[in-house]
Amino acid sequence: SCACHLLTISVSNLAFEIIAKIEQIQTNLSGVFEVSNTFIPKTAMITSLFDEGNLLRLVEYIACVVANIQVFERIAICYESSSGLLSAIVNEIAEILNIAPGHILFLPHRKRPIFEELFSVGKLLPEGTVVAVANADIAFDASFAKISALDLTTTIAVLSRKDISKDGKRAHLIRLSNGY
Repeated sequence: SCACHLLTISVSNLAFEIIAKIEQIQTNLSGVFEVSNTFIPKTAMITSLFDEGNLLRLVEYIACVVANIQVFERIAICYESSSGLLSAIVNEIAEILNIAPGHILFLPHRKRPIFEELFSVGKLLPEGTVVAVANADIAFDASFAKISALDLTTTIAVLSRKDISKDGKRAHLIRLSNGY
């Protein structure tokens, strides 16, 4: 005998699931992930996204956007739209979380942008904005505020990251090796 469950998938249901997912990850990683109570002024994250057909992967991407909304004053998404699903979910989340207009910027793209194009988006932001250009599946935490202690007029900071386990309960630092 087989049990069958019919699921209702809607933009609203996905939005609530994504919010719950990032809250669960932040709770599970509370000793590692420093939750931000408010965004860091004069900061922006620039990333690229598309209407991912794999809903599980799409949820991961948008969960990172939700985490980053808590850290950055602005999130600029170079968006390769095919179905509009990603923007519909993000807009629903923005409504649920009462996110101010202009906090999330969608910039239409016909194809996946190269990093040079992502960096050029920084020219659209107010002067003095600290910009993080990152893949969409990266979630920053409140420790990003420490970057403001650096003199960024002549410095580019390269950040490492922690990789989160599939169950969302552990994280370990990714160590970059130069071959030595």
